[in-house]
Amino acid sequence: AATLASAAAGCSLLGKPVPDASRYFVLSLDGSSVAASAAKRSDVHFGIGPITLPNYLDAQSLVRTNDANAVEYLRDAYWAEPLSDSFPRVLLHHVSTRLGSMHGVAFPWYGTTRVDWRVPVDVLRFEATTAGKVVLVVRWKLERASDGRLVAGGESRFEEETGPDAAAVA
Repeated sequence: AATLASAAAGCSLLGKPVPDASRYFVLSLDGSSVAASAAKRSDVHFGIGPITLPNYLDAQSLVRTNDANAVEYLRDAYWAEPLSDSFPRVLLHHVSTRLGSMHGVAFPWYGTTRVDWRVPVDVLRFEATTAGKVVLVVRWKLERASDGRLVAGGESRFEEETGPDAAAVA
């Protein structure tokens, strides 16, 4: 009886269970910012990558920055899979859609895979802001695969309004 009373007392000390407020997000494969190309380019064989992500993104929590560029890892807002896995897949999908080509592969690819053009990408920023936006800044190159010649390159910045919920980054 004493053991039962002790167990009951111990349970009452724990209090009521608190519901888990965790939310898990994935990058979206569809989006209004990516429109399908009017001219299909089935002759384009390309490889996306390698893709480098900043080390601060190597976390399960979603990231938000403020005006002073301070990084905050959001509590209870998590990526459902590592960005190092999802980012290349989603970028490949969006580029394939824009080009109208189904002949894209993500790095690393087999040596026997036909790749005429390589597109290495360095992600410089990818986070939500306290101003209710998502910011993506990338540096990219377009290289001819046959000889590695740099054909084009640049830095691109994308911003999208998310509203007050910074976890809407996904």
